[in-house]
Amino acid sequence: MLQIAAVEAALENPQASDVKADPQAFSIPHPSYALTGIFVLGLFYTAYFARAVLIPITMAVILNFVLAPLTREITKRVRWPHPISAVLVVILFFGAIVLSFMALSSPAADWMVRLPNEMSSIERKLRPISGAVQNVQDAAKSVEDMAQGPDAKGAAAAREPMQVVVRGPSLTQLFLGQTMSLTMGILVTFGLLLFLLASGDALLRQAVTIAPNWTDKKKVVEIARQTEGEISHYLASITCINIGIGCLIGCAMWWLGLPNPALWGVMAAILNFVPVAGPFASVAVISLVSIMTFEGLADTIVPPLVYLGIHLLESQVLTPIFVSRRLLLNPVAVLLSLIFWTWMWGIPGALLAVPILAAFKIACERVEGFQGLAVMLTSPTKIPDPTKEEAKA
Repeated sequence: MLQIAAVEAALENPQASDVKADPQAFSIPHPSYALTGIFVLGLFYTAYFARAVLIPITMAVILNFVLAPLTREITKRVRWPHPISAVLVVILFFGAIVLSFMALSSPAADWMVRLPNEMSSIERKLRPISGAVQNVQDAAKSVEDMAQGPDAKGAAAAREPMQVVVRGPSLTQLFLGQTMSLTMGILVTFGLLLFLLASGDALLRQAVTIAPNWTDKKKVVEIARQTEGEISHYLASITCINIGIGCLIGCAMWWLGLPNPALWGVMAAILNFVPVAGPFASVAVISLVSIMTFEGLADTIVPPLVYLGIHLLESQVLTPIFVSRRLLLNPVAVLLSLIFWTWMWGIPGALLAVPILAAFKIACERVEGFQGLAVMLTSPTKIPDPTKEEAKA
């Protein structure tokens, strides 16, 4: 702990240190491009096939970034032992999630039971749209039959191969398997989170001890503190914004007469953690519920439009104001990260895509040779235009 404190003191007051000024970033060896490509492919291969283990570990590390400052603050103010503060924070966090799930599980289950019975009503209300689409499909099929000729249909039927149906696991088996996997992942995540919070700076002290020289020791502490601070600020800001947006959407749905407005507010808040795909999923669900609830077209389209208006307000105004400007990422990079990690890890990957990208950007800013990649990951609006700088000069 004293070694970390000494390094942090040198970072805060470099003039007071008798060590010669260090370079801005790590100096790491540059292997060949072929070796780097093989290493990256091997890393992705391992991340894909070891996702059952790596997803809980990554989730625990990200949550540790968020909750570690709170744990240290409780330890400092209340003067409790650090492990007790860690246990208290994990219990409060886990308890809030369990209570929210218990409060909303009953209305969510009611809607899942109600949905199959409402399919006929939904089909009736969507008949004008589905009828137009069916007419287009029938016309295209007629043109295709005319182009193939009268004998093409019989010849195609004669050439049709025998179909072999492979029966997979039943729905009950699949559900129980997914439930057990999800339960084990949650237990591993919270268990590892508890140990990470209780250990405090033990891992950082070991990393500082392993670093060969003063330059690398300073950079290890700098990267760790900056990653923790900015990821914590980013996720805390996004969480507060999403909670506010969820409350606003819940109130709006209640005012519009949509049943179970608290459920849709919580759903919107959770899905808003997933860029692009989350808001689209929320619009789809609210549209479906609106179709099931209202009869007139005007009443049906108002709730999705209200949600879209609130989402645009959040994404274009609130997030740029409250989120740290250094962590405003390139939208293209965010979309690519979302696609990649969703393909790799599914829904957990979609939730972790932006924190992983932000942590990677922070590390690239401090590693020599990767600053250009960090610039590519930054939002274009936060990069100064060289033509305007030259014009001012």
